[in-house]
Amino acid sequence: MSSDVLRLVLGTTLAASLVILLLQLLRALLRRWLGAGAAYATWACVPVAVIAVLLPAREVPVEWGAMGVVLQPMRAATAAVSSVQAPMWEMLLLAAWLGGMAAMMIGLWIQQRRFVRGLGELRRREDGLWIAETSRGLPAAIGLFRTRIVVPIDFDSRYDVRERRLIACHERLHVGRGDLVANAFVAALRCVYWFNPVIQLAARRFRFDQELACDAGVIRRHPGARRAYGGAMLKAQLEGTSIPVACHWPAPHPLRERIGMLGRKLPSARRRALAALLIAAMTAVVGYGAWAGNARSANEPDRRIDRSKLAPPRYPASRHEGKVVMRLDVGSDGRVTRVGLDRSSGFEDLDQAAMAAARGWYIEPAIEAGRAVASTVRVPVEFSLDEPQTIVRQDAHASGENMPNNPPTERR
Repeated sequence: MSSDVLRLVLGTTLAASLVILLLQLLRALLRRWLGAGAAYATWACVPVAVIAVLLPAREVPVEWGAMGVVLQPMRAATAAVSSVQAPMWEMLLLAAWLGGMAAMMIGLWIQQRRFVRGLGELRRREDGLWIAETSRGLPAAIGLFRTRIVVPIDFDSRYDVRERRLIACHERLHVGRGDLVANAFVAALRCVYWFNPVIQLAARRFRFDQELACDAGVIRRHPGARRAYGGAMLKAQLEGTSIPVACHWPAPHPLRERIGMLGRKLPSARRRALAALLIAAMTAVVGYGAWAGNARSANEPDRRIDRSKLAPPRYPASRHEGKVVMRLDVGSDGRVTRVGLDRSSGFEDLDQAAMAAARGWYIEPAIEAGRAVASTVRVPVEFSLDEPQTIVRQDAHASGENMPNNPPTERR
């Protein structure tokens, strides 16, 4: 169980990291040609890749094009987590991951709570905004379930009428586009993958692209207000702060780049339509590539296990009877790199006896394009007192499909 969880964590973090690195190469170009909104929308590829890896693996063709060249190593890397076979080490790794995740969650919660409590008592204004007793980190949109746009105590004196209208438009755009929900999802990813610096850095880049996209949305609605909008940014920049689940007007992002974006021409309707098509295509390709990279090749032939190299398990002293089905990861050299329990016999001693024997097995490696590759097999082992020894069934294949109902058997 612990190794399966670690395997999923490793597989999804590798998929997310590869997609993030790809986006870092493209985001500046996309922002320049298709606008800040397009660059921000491409971040949807990250959760799509993570979800695709979690989907059940199916048979896919080997020739999936260029994306396969990028994502195919993920399959072999995911199997590498099984190199730690001892249950004690697996449990220690799982405990370390869970501990780090809990620590990150607590840290982000404290940061969020401290900011919200620091706002003091909120009073509702006639324009629907809420005024706080402080100014640090404000204006901002906060609250997932009870969203409020909170402005600083000196909102009316610091900003003129036009600037106040632009700031309110900015924050309402955040709320309307679901940016608070997106920030909560990013915070969850940061907790799950606390050990991955690529994801931690990507969270900051994501928030920056979010602000640029929102700036572009405000300018599209108020094309003659670029100067006033830039002035409002300058007035709030010294109050910059950031919390996990909020959208800040004085966000701690490079002011020069935000101001510079105000001087650029907004993309035409034609380019926005092209951007939508491109983003949809990118999302589909990334999702399929991540899913296919985690799947078995359709060109990989089913093979039966060379039973002469499988030492049968020792029958436990308890003399229980039952059937154990194991899922084994087999390296390109034929050695079993990981032993997982696909279906328990209902008795711990039988499960452990079968798994202990499997760790020393050698299984003929799968062949792809004339080369031995890593793969996964399912092996049922039956413990029966009616037989002189345990039975290793002959029906183990290199696919993740269900086993036959009445497979042939051979005594060992």
